[in-house]
Amino acid sequence: MRSIRMKRTLFGLGSVVAAGALLLGCAAAPSGGTSPGGEDAASDGVRDVRVVLAVNKELAGENANLHVANELGYAEENGIRFVLESALGSTDGTKLVSTGQAEVAYPSPFVALTARASGVPIVSVFDNLQTNIFGFAVKPNSPIASIADLKGKKVALGDGGWTVIAAPLLASAGLTIDDVEWVVAGERRQLAVEQGDVDAVLTWEMEYQNWADQGLEFRVFGQDSVPYQSNTLVMSEELVKSDPDLVKAIARASAMGAEFIQHNPEAGAQIATQTYEGTTPQSLEGMTAVVTKLAELMAGGEGGTDRYGAHRADDWQGLADSLFADGVIGAEVDVSTMLSDDFIDYANDFDRDRVRQDAEGYKP
Repeated sequence: MRSIRMKRTLFGLGSVVAAGALLLGCAAAPSGGTSPGGEDAASDGVRDVRVVLAVNKELAGENANLHVANELGYAEENGIRFVLESALGSTDGTKLVSTGQAEVAYPSPFVALTARASGVPIVSVFDNLQTNIFGFAVKPNSPIASIADLKGKKVALGDGGWTVIAAPLLASAGLTIDDVEWVVAGERRQLAVEQGDVDAVLTWEMEYQNWADQGLEFRVFGQDSVPYQSNTLVMSEELVKSDPDLVKAIARASAMGAEFIQHNPEAGAQIATQTYEGTTPQSLEGMTAVVTKLAELMAGGEGGTDRYGAHRADDWQGLADSLFADGVIGAEVDVSTMLSDDFIDYANDFDRDRVRQDAEGYKP
């Protein structure tokens, strides 16, 4: 395990060449595909839309609305099929989108703003998660009770670039990323806490529910420390401008999948579970817990919303300003240049009664 102290700087944009090889090679789209911006991407006339995730695609419950959209035909009736792929690093998705190697990435707002501050020409078209999902997890008997208690402690990350996610959380308690000793521990970083190698781990809603399904219990805190929205669907400026119909299709299919899981999260869990071999959580109960949380987050948490995907520009601007003031990003970002709600009305203009009936009558 590698322990490093990180300074206030812009961290690794990852190996774009390697990630590109992943997407264009072993993770290639089904036969008949074309590059982003092309015509029909499959022989059946349905276009494959590559979505580059910030996490392993086998964590299927976190993206259940997209799997539902594929399974129930909501994506197909909009002329698309979602093909989910895993990124190698936290910011590889935004790079792949900006260079035309994928249509959509699904980064946290922290990563999206970092990319934009670095000049990556991306646009957020659908804010998937309406509340902050990020926080810290500790063992149930840990003396650490708050973010402020993390000063001087060891905190595990999956990727070095995740400090940009942690920075605003720490700032809410008067800390900076220099106040914590970061340990890059990879995808199994929860075990570093369980084994006592670190004091805490950066995590998020839907992930730690998966850990609970594995028998690992943690106490989680900090999600309410900031008011920001979370992971969002981003596309390249060029593709948004040249193919608005594709954006509409992606946004509406995403929203229809979100509506389905509001009414039947267990069905969403069943669909997610059958998506990949080795999908986690492996129990239906655990997967249902994850999908139930996803449904809540997409519907706005306690605040609620009837417009899936809408941005709160003031919160985004506040986050951008905070990241710049703390030296986490190297340039100011005017979020009006990277947020688009132009497709949100279209996304939400679907037959909700039909989707509800689909959910209530779903048979696996």
